Amino acid sequence: MRNYDDGAIILVGEDEVTMRPVLHAQLSARGHSVYEAATVADVLRTVSSLEPDVILLDVGLPDIRWNRSH
Repeated sequence: MRNYDDGAIILVGEDEVTMRPVLHAQLSARGHSVYEAATVADVLRTVSSLEPDVILLDVGLPDIRWNRSH
């Protein structure tokens, strides 16, 4: 079992190159382990190997497709 006193493992899915380092710095300064992904494909690859506690996902990533028929 993981010790959450060490902070959460957080995956940031963000394609804005100026936003990723800001999020990374703010979250890691609070004791979290932060990983970054710029595309949904990168997020999916990372999730399967990393098993993060939290995923912060920009829903506007360039390779995301939403079913807007509902």
